[in-house]
Amino acid sequence: MSRQTEPDLRWNVDFSLALFNRTGKYFIGRDLIDRNADVIAAVAYWRLKSARGLDGLAARIIGKLEAIEHDVRTRFGETRLRAPHGKRPWLHLDPLTVLHRELSPDDIVLCHDLGPVTHPQLFVGGLGEAYDLAYRLIAEAEPHVVFVSKASRDVMTELYGPRRKDSVIYPPIRTGVMDGARSAPAGVSTPFLLTVGSIGTRKNQAAAIRAFERSGLAARGYGFVLCGHREPGSEEAFELAGRTEGVTVLSYVSDESLRWLYANATGFVLPSLLEGFGMPVAEAIAAGLVPVVSEASVLEEVAGKGCVAVDPDSVDSICAGLLEVVGMSDAQRAERLAVMQAHGKAFSEEAFHRNWRKVLTAPPG
Repeated sequence: MSRQTEPDLRWNVDFSLALFNRTGKYFIGRDLIDRNADVIAAVAYWRLKSARGLDGLAARIIGKLEAIEHDVRTRFGETRLRAPHGKRPWLHLDPLTVLHRELSPDDIVLCHDLGPVTHPQLFVGGLGEAYDLAYRLIAEAEPHVVFVSKASRDVMTELYGPRRKDSVIYPPIRTGVMDGARSAPAGVSTPFLLTVGSIGTRKNQAAAIRAFERSGLAARGYGFVLCGHREPGSEEAFELAGRTEGVTVLSYVSDESLRWLYANATGFVLPSLLEGFGMPVAEAIAAGLVPVVSEASVLEEVAGKGCVAVDPDSVDSICAGLLEVVGMSDAQRAERLAVMQAHGKAFSEEAFHRNWRKVLTAPPG
């Protein structure tokens, strides 16, 4: 009997990340809940179920209580007295929620990336230890783990061993990134290379700026435009940008200006040290740009074979990548884009919902 016709087989969903997170994780979770309401019995925020969701003061209070519990459990390795599991299976939209709720093999845990474990220095204090405890609980309970990339799946296997059951379901890529009016940002002229994404150590813009300076592209009339909000380690990138010819940093970009940047850039640059998925790279490809990305990373996985892959730890390698993307003929660029855009069909919204529906309506176990 299917989950659609048997209420006892519907899911409970732990959406606690909605208490404090409005990044891509939140929107993926929100979309899953909205599109699969018929197979969802209840949605919980920490230990409280709420059909209407939580916001404002209530969300801040519940979020603080959740954070206190997670902190105590992480500090002392305490996993007893978690919220009772109950009869229905649970869908966890972030691994951290297994710290406050019992876990069973019939449950599903959505894993976006293992960056807090592999690169704890790039995150706020204690987050790496919290995720490590959560992943150890997951490895012990053996639920179905759904990853957003093969790269994340491989890292978890390396760190915590193989799983009884797992899947890779890619997040959907926005296909309408170029739809709408376009407006050139002040101070930007063509030709230029483009980086979109938060600015800091994790995204490695400092190395990209050094590579741009070494490339000599500024003397050939090229600029390098970076846009995004600050995150830890942004100071170095801003300092380098301020003294490097041809580099422009835009702290805020409207949708109209972003569309203009994508439409007029010569190439896209993101040799990131750590990514959960890499949506800006997918959007750049959809806009017709060949990206320079980190080799053997989720960015290369998302871009496919047509990208220019570089060593993010080598300024010389990034420099060579910039020169390669600038030096491509129109025919070479078109050939690479055709390969990448065909590869991008795996990241369609239709594929995302079809694959998740299959997981949520499959027999338990």
